Amino acid sequence: MSIRTMIRLTASIAALVAAAPAAAADAATKADREVVINLNADGGPAMADVDVAAGKAVVLRFDRPIADVLVGNPETADIIPLTDRSIYVIGKEVGGTSLTLFARGKQLAGVIDLNVTHDLFGLKKRLFDMMPNEQVEVRADGSAIILSGAVSDSNVSSKASALAANFAGKGGQVVNMMSVKQSQQVMLAVRFAEVKRSALKDVGISTDAFFNSGKEIGAFQTGRPLPQMQLPPGQAGNGIIKDLISDPEKFGAAFGSFALGDVTFDLLLDALEKKGIASILAEPNLIAVSGQPASFLAGGEFPVPVGVDTNGRILIEFKEFGVRLGFTPTVLGGTINLVVEPEVSELDRQNGIILDDIVIPGLTTRRTKTTVDLKNGQSFSIAGMLQRKFIDEIDQMPGVGDVPVLGALARSAAYRREDTELAIIITAYLVEPSTLSELTTPQDHMTFPHELELFLLGRTEGAQWLHGRQTANRIATGDAVAADTSPGVDGPVGFVVK
Repeated sequence: MSIRTMIRLTASIAALVAAAPAAAADAATKADREVVINLNADGGPAMADVDVAAGKAVVLRFDRPIADVLVGNPETADIIPLTDRSIYVIGKEVGGTSLTLFARGKQLAGVIDLNVTHDLFGLKKRLFDMMPNEQVEVRADGSAIILSGAVSDSNVSSKASALAANFAGKGGQVVNMMSVKQSQQVMLAVRFAEVKRSALKDVGISTDAFFNSGKEIGAFQTGRPLPQMQLPPGQAGNGIIKDLISDPEKFGAAFGSFALGDVTFDLLLDALEKKGIASILAEPNLIAVSGQPASFLAGGEFPVPVGVDTNGRILIEFKEFGVRLGFTPTVLGGTINLVVEPEVSELDRQNGIILDDIVIPGLTTRRTKTTVDLKNGQSFSIAGMLQRKFIDEIDQMPGVGDVPVLGALARSAAYRREDTELAIIITAYLVEPSTLSELTTPQDHMTFPHELELFLLGRTEGAQWLHGRQTANRIATGDAVAADTSPGVDGPVGFVVK
């Protein structure tokens, strides 16, 4: 502060002491709060710390008269003298400065460290109004607002941080050091259900006309090669039957032969019809703490060549396949926000490639990634697919196959239809740790066979009436429900989680 400013402030204080105008009294009544500072401390000038919010004010009262007040940084705070024992301090910008107090005769009376902070009092009041049952502590560190304490859930922590960010302003920073009273853990159960239906029909007629007059020889053939052309004389009958049975493309076939003079006609009718249904079901479960990612993989890895090094050796990289589950849960009050990435992949050797005598299989993959909100125990069908393929084709001899009726002797027709249905369903649960007696594993319900049962009776699992109740079963009596323990690989599967 300049000498001219000091003189002006000294004159103002003297005038206020003499006149005590009404404006000064009104300013004191409008002050946010008052702080009383004892300047009659023993051992030298008094030292004190005072906090004031930016844009707010505080009244400082002293126990002895003061003559001069110096502000270390006028851009941080400003003062208005009220009386010789009180001043009005206004916070201007967030930061720190000092107030130096002098008594009459330029005697140093005290030094006040003035901290201009964000409106912490207003923030505390707003937090209490919105979250009266939460214990949120608010502190200031320079231009940052520090939040601490233990709250009920992460949703309260997020709301408190957002509210503090409004008070911090553009240049401020919010440090969230709050903790959640109870660890919130989420179990995600995912069901992959896929059904494939396929149907194929193939009908073909092969015709062979052979002319041999002794001098001239001729032949006409359509469709697949007839087996008679490949068999030695005298073995046509048995050889034809053997060839038709060994050919996997001919599930049903009929063969006939007749002659008209020097012309021999051979006819072969083969038909194939395929129907099939394939079902795939995977149910991975995984638990994670709120806000933390988790991943799960049940499958394997297969090698894939990715290049050649300087010595000519093939570089191998392993690719994963199987049932994969990755998700990040965030508990917001009673809602579970999930970023979920389920995937099911399997090797597909039909769509693979061969590179330098190395067979590299392809992958059939079903994958999705999405974000959903669920309540405890609720489910969502996050993905579904209905895919239908229809292919038909006709193989015929040009021209001859277009002749009505007779053209069927030189024509083969086939069609293929494939339907695929896929559904991915997720269910989220808020879970807590349990005791060992409330959990079971698949082995807990399995009875290992005795050697006599294995070799003489051919049992893969022991009989309950012979072995009695298993000692490995840890399910306790009470509300816990034991799984069906009937033996056999065709029996129920699964485990109990409470």
